[in-house]
Amino acid sequence: MVHPDTNSFDIVINHLCKNDNLDMAVGLFRDMDRINCKPSRLIYNNLIGSLTNANRVDEWQKLLGEMMESRVRPTDFTYNSLFGCSCRRENIEGAIGMLKDMRVNGHEPWIKHTTLIAKTLCKHGRVAEASNFLSSRVQEGFLPDIIPYLLMDLSRFKKWTMLCKYLETLMLVGIALTTAYNIIINGLSKAGRVLEAHGVLNEMHEKGLIPSVVTYNTFIDGLCRNGDIDQAMLGFSTMVGRGWDPDVITFTTMINGLFNERRPNEVLELWTEMREKGRAPNRITFIALVNGLCKCASPNDALVYFQEMEEKGMTPDSFVYVALIEALLSNSNPLLAFKILKKMLHSQTFLDSNGKNHLWLRLREVILKLSKDCSTSSDIMSLIEEGSIPIISSISDIVDEDGKEPIA
Repeated sequence: MVHPDTNSFDIVINHLCKNDNLDMAVGLFRDMDRINCKPSRLIYNNLIGSLTNANRVDEWQKLLGEMMESRVRPTDFTYNSLFGCSCRRENIEGAIGMLKDMRVNGHEPWIKHTTLIAKTLCKHGRVAEASNFLSSRVQEGFLPDIIPYLLMDLSRFKKWTMLCKYLETLMLVGIALTTAYNIIINGLSKAGRVLEAHGVLNEMHEKGLIPSVVTYNTFIDGLCRNGDIDQAMLGFSTMVGRGWDPDVITFTTMINGLFNERRPNEVLELWTEMREKGRAPNRITFIALVNGLCKCASPNDALVYFQEMEEKGMTPDSFVYVALIEALLSNSNPLLAFKILKKMLHSQTFLDSNGKNHLWLRLREVILKLSKDCSTSSDIMSLIEEGSIPIISSISDIVDEDGKEPIA
């Protein structure tokens, strides 16, 4: 009789594993022992990889033991198959133990497995376990590929003490991540912990890390969102003083922040400065400017930039249209407000009206006001009759709460 050799078993077992015939592959592997055919490293890896993917823990553990006894050395693939199984099972102790074995044997864990376990733990609110897991990964000498992900979750869950402690761990093992500092600065700023955020920014300089434009943008954005516009202005000045040119994101963030504090004159000064520095405003910047000027009761100025926006081929969104119409009505200019409404209808810029969200209600209100004004009433009625206003199907839709119908 001619018995199949190891290469023959390699080919067949590999084919069976790829086609999910795992039981048959294991049975064939056991047949090798009966005919005294020694399994190769490839056969062990194929079977271990398939068993770990199938979550058949007892079987792959037994097979690994046999592999070690036969003095077939596990490879990078072997270890990562086992490590990945522990990660998918959220087995923290098993994953950390495997990390130690991999470190001793000179193997690097695959980023997809490390990412999986950290994301899964954070998703379930187990942030402390995710932090401990990644700390052990750093201590075992592996590069912290997904540390930013964990830091963002720590920030999201407002785990400030844990976040700062984790940053200290990174520094102790000689890892200085500008990205890590950016996340911490942004989180502290948004939480209103301005002094701490500023302290972390200074710490970056002390550690020899140079804050980038992104660093300052995160710092300024957090301050603006928290209403600390004066501190944001100071951060903006510090950024310029240290030789960094603000980008369009910096200017847009400052524009939003200043408008929220009703400081339109400073916004226009900043707008001029942005143009002088050669920073071309993008669509988001124009939207922030027009919307902000409307909020600050400057519809004429807003209209100028609205027209410039259109000339540059930038499409206004629904919020800009509605804000401009409201501001023009407040400024006793219904004819121009109606003109903007028609422009909006022509552009078909509408949000879903089924849910009757806040913007839908605002738009309905301005249409009601235009329908009551003698200079625009007949035009509004014509648009409704033509079916040109998607959110209003008939005149009865715009009768106010007092039951007063629009002017006929």
